[in-house]
Amino acid sequence: VALEHAADNIRCNSVHPGIIATPIWGKIPTGAMGNMRNAPIDPVERSAAMTPLVRVGQAQDIANGVLFLCTEAANYMTGQELVIDGGMTASEEAMQFLADILGAPVDRPRVSETQIRCPPARSARAARRS
Repeated sequence: VALEHAADNIRCNSVHPGIIATPIWGKIPTGAMGNMRNAPIDPVERSAAMTPLVRVGQAQDIANGVLFLCTEAANYMTGQELVIDGGMTASEEAMQFLADILGAPVDRPRVSETQIRCPPARSARAARRS
């Protein structure tokens, strides 16, 4: 999509959050894959074990990344993946921990993927003319 719309000055990037404290954690069935204790999954506990920043992400952390993509500071970014996961995908230990939980090798964990389309950025010069 990014390549198709680049000539129109439309940027298309994606955001890949890690473990984020949201109500979805309370809706995961207790017998779900990776939940060996048959108890609700605690995102704070899971983050402490899997992320180098040793904390669960907040919705505001993701919102800050999305906000950045929609600013002039990101006007030369398109077709990129912004991973906001507390360093989880950079950590070999976290990747092995996740693979052990899932019982299969893991290339790159993605809790979810959201496409973000920002309007074309207007230059300061164009803004002054209008």
